[in-house]
Amino acid sequence: MKTIGTLTVATLIAASAAMAADGSRADKILAAKPGLVMTLDDDGGRVELYHRSHSARELEYHGGAVVREPLVEIVLVGAWDSPALQSRAKTLRRAFDSLSASDAFTAMHDRGVKATALPITTRTLEGSAKMNDLSVQRVIDRSIESGSLPSRDENTIYVLFLSPQIASTLGEKHASTDYASYHSHFQTHDVNVRYVVVPFDDDVKSMNDAAAASVIRAIVNPDGDGWY
Repeated sequence: MKTIGTLTVATLIAASAAMAADGSRADKILAAKPGLVMTLDDDGGRVELYHRSHSARELEYHGGAVVREPLVEIVLVGAWDSPALQSRAKTLRRAFDSLSASDAFTAMHDRGVKATALPITTRTLEGSAKMNDLSVQRVIDRSIESGSLPSRDENTIYVLFLSPQIASTLGEKHASTDYASYHSHFQTHDVNVRYVVVPFDDDVKSMNDAAAASVIRAIVNPDGDGWY
């Protein structure tokens, strides 16, 4: 887990005690397995990538958290004000409206997800020309701090759609070439923030597919030690 801000000594001691009590947890976070595609993010954590070239695979449970009653907060990052991009944003939203009825969502009920529908809201935030994973976390953190993004709970999945003007990287990986989306998490304001990043793709279907795939993964494997 990654943390924004300064940890107190007491927090560090508590975290160390928790890890000592379950020393195997770190080994369960995206442990290598056939078909799993992951990379190291900008501060050394392991992150699962999605690319349309990746093959489907069977999931195994590793004992970690599952988001049981997910809520999706769609966040349009950057400039989405042109007519073409406004139309794209509506298309992306409509795709999420139908995700609850998909086979992929229904299958999650066998993995501990209780929800039969997926509540969705939409917001817009400013971005920058180049954004790595730490940039994404800072945008989320500042927006929660300012109140422009609601600080909900661990059931919330923030889905960040990046505008075409934003170049996305994750560690040494680059959007489009290496990934179409990814999901991760970090700790801020006493909330474990779960989020998905979807760089812009000229092909709207590919962008929809990438968003859906990483949202499903973020629900059943939000912290890297659930179903993967």
